[in-house]
Amino acid sequence: IGVLGGVWCVLAVGHAETLGHAGVAEPPLLRGARLAAAGASQAALSGGHYWPQKAGGPSSSGAVTFAAARNLSAPAWTWPNDLLEQVRFSPLIDSGMNLYVATTTRVRKFDTAGDVLWTFEQMGLALTCSPVLDGERLLVLMQDQMSVPTLFSLALSDGTAEWSTRYPDCTVGKDADGMLVDNGTVFFGVLQTQMMLMDGGADSIVAASASSGEKLWDYQADALFWNFSPSAPGDGTLIFSSSCGAVFRLSYAGELLWRAGWHHNHSMCTTAGGTLGPNGLFYAEYREEINSFPEVGSAGGLWRGSPTDTLAAYRVSDGALVWRRHMPYRTQNNPAVGRLGPGGPLAVVSALGDNPFMPMSDAESAALLESSGGGLRTMVVAMDAETGETLWTWEDERWNSSYGAGEADPHAPTE
Repeated sequence: IGVLGGVWCVLAVGHAETLGHAGVAEPPLLRGARLAAAGASQAALSGGHYWPQKAGGPSSSGAVTFAAARNLSAPAWTWPNDLLEQVRFSPLIDSGMNLYVATTTRVRKFDTAGDVLWTFEQMGLALTCSPVLDGERLLVLMQDQMSVPTLFSLALSDGTAEWSTRYPDCTVGKDADGMLVDNGTVFFGVLQTQMMLMDGGADSIVAASASSGEKLWDYQADALFWNFSPSAPGDGTLIFSSSCGAVFRLSYAGELLWRAGWHHNHSMCTTAGGTLGPNGLFYAEYREEINSFPEVGSAGGLWRGSPTDTLAAYRVSDGALVWRRHMPYRTQNNPAVGRLGPGGPLAVVSALGDNPFMPMSDAESAALLESSGGGLRTMVVAMDAETGETLWTWEDERWNSSYGAGEADPHAPTE
């Protein structure tokens, strides 16, 4: 599912009883009730919903038991995105396989045929945090022009706001955070210092009631989290990591249980974070070199690898380091953790590469690309989750532009 040339496309996804049967012709995921029964175990892992939050369920592992159809030549349906809005996140999928797509200013619910069932928006408020499905409600965090957040609870049936709670003592960034709901509590990242670094990042975690929005507690860290995306092991604790490699485990009362990794005091190193595996390990992807922008004659931190580009595995129980390895290209994403097929090894998979920049003239782009070898690089690395040993790598051809496809197309003024 993705945005192509400003058009939202939904590709039919096949379901197989095992991942090894991905090539077997099966009914598309978005076309029938057969999946509701066949994929019940996957939905049960996510509180009744197939994809309730950014990176899946509470572990934020990105792992699923479904296999994509191999023929992706044509979408099942499209949404034209007439308002030219930016879509930052993957859609959420509820227990009835309806989709929830969040743009910068709106949330829309689509049925399996691609019809918009309802739209939610609030004048003057923007959305840079992925919503989360929780039972019969959708929790949406929005911000005003001063970046002060308000949490809304929307009824899944019609999108009406059941309640809203404003948090005037903090702000939220303009990156692409995620929320987590577990055991009746919603967790999200905020910024409590005055260091509005590039209009993004979080240095604190807020815990609030998922049924009322009442703030329960907050925890201020000594690190900066970019695209904040926490994980929950299911034992009443929360675990997450910073852009420069600090890892934190908190109790659901807001108590620090342990801290591991490095100290860089609110520095911004990269856009990566961490992911929880099913094996009692937490995987932190980071770099220790302070982020810098490309300029002619110097590719900058966005466009070059570093000796400090790292993936590290920590034991959830006590924060002990299990393994650490250098990554060949720039670390900039949260890794995914899951099995590579039925009976396959448990793997941690990381997407690496050069971060696209903002749109610019062709001449400026060419000059910058010359500093980085003529194009931007991207690589996917699959590693053994227990040891960190490389299982396989895949590298695409270099991208011959300094910015991503579609970035120079018209966008809504709110973008």
